[in-house]
Amino acid sequence: MENTRIVYLSYSKRLASLFIDAAIFLLGFCLCYFLAFAGIYSVEEETDLRLNAFLNAGLYTETEEGYVLREGDSYLDYMEMTKGYYVGTPNQNSYFDSGFYILSGGTRKPYTVEQYNEAILGVTRNGDSTYFTLEGVGEGEYAVVKQSLYENGELSEETSEGLLTYFMDAFNGIFSDLYNDPFYEEAVNSAKAKTICRQALSYYVSYSLPYVLLPLALGKGRGLGLLLVKGECVSPLGVRQRRLWHLGHSVPSLLVGLSLVFSTDFYLFLILAVLLCTGNAVSTAMTRQRRSLSDLLSYEMKVDSGKSRPFSNVEEVRDFNDEEEEELLSISNNYYVNGD
Repeated sequence: MENTRIVYLSYSKRLASLFIDAAIFLLGFCLCYFLAFAGIYSVEEETDLRLNAFLNAGLYTETEEGYVLREGDSYLDYMEMTKGYYVGTPNQNSYFDSGFYILSGGTRKPYTVEQYNEAILGVTRNGDSTYFTLEGVGEGEYAVVKQSLYENGELSEETSEGLLTYFMDAFNGIFSDLYNDPFYEEAVNSAKAKTICRQALSYYVSYSLPYVLLPLALGKGRGLGLLLVKGECVSPLGVRQRRLWHLGHSVPSLLVGLSLVFSTDFYLFLILAVLLCTGNAVSTAMTRQRRSLSDLLSYEMKVDSGKSRPFSNVEEVRDFNDEEEEELLSISNNYYVNGD
């Protein structure tokens, strides 16, 4: 039997309510993220430390245009940059001997020549690599390019290209080596923790105003959006719920916010939020009572306050239904007896 005392909130009003509350939330999130928590959870220190790590490691250089990745013209350039990082050169201390690394709490030591030969050039006293050999090289000296790769005293074009690729890969490997350094990992983890706190607090603080605090203060499950479009939340039977019951409507969105608590991946959060909004819109459009997924999960529906007369309790619903049935029965009997 159709409940004549309940008029569902129109789809257009529901959308208007959604946009109003969403605007409040987005404004609050931006204010919290960029102002309220920007100083408390600033990652400027970690950002500077990571930048200085790249500069002192010889991976980047400062120019008039800013900080740019170092590049070489030949394999010798990349070999020197790689050697400078791991061992050091006459013109440059190893990264691990730099004052920056030591003062930052770094504990690693530069490679010895033997360690460099083995780890970077792939050469030991027991075997050569594709390009390098220790044959004829004294103790504590760097491996040299194999004599067999020379043609008329010069390296072949193919060998030069191969060595360029070889040392470019070794130079790129410095990034991985740097990322795995304990003090660098600590800076990354610190920045990640601050970002998580900043995102999560911004989300939950800004979310609580339109979706938790206002519904509690205004009653009837209404945020500012529902208040302005003259709507309210009731049970599927049309009964007004207690104020705390309406908080169940915000549970799905609060769960989506957990993606910001356990990850710094803001795009994952956006995907989950879009999926939730899409599900709510589709459910609202397809259900007879225009109930969204959040409404279904919280056992609620939204009605037009100006056109509806919600019930105070379930007993009132039963009495109303009984009266409706009696009225219909009376109409049916009159029609049967009098024919009108």
